[in-house]
Amino acid sequence: MIKNKTFVASVHVSSLDGEAISLWNSNTKSYIDIDKTHHAITIQAEDKHEVRRKVARMIRTLQPKLQFQTSIQRKDGDNAQYYIQEIREKKTK
Repeated sequence: MIKNKTFVASVHVSSLDGEAISLWNSNTKSYIDIDKTHHAITIQAEDKHEVRRKVARMIRTLQPKLQFQTSIQRKDGDNAQYYIQEIREKKTK
């Protein structure tokens, strides 16, 4: 039996050029023209590898107006990047 745990992932999204772009702010639940934002995402998963996969799928729904850089070489239209700063397991009481 696979036991899912609760994880919290700290995800940073930023503009590639350092210019203000329209980013979704989950605190105000609106788009704000800024150069970077941060998300604390709570995810049910089996392990940290599954959390990374879920964040990769979820970040595109959180920031639908952006085209993320997915490789070392920047392509036309790429205007943002994201990285997972930390994944920690949420302790249950």
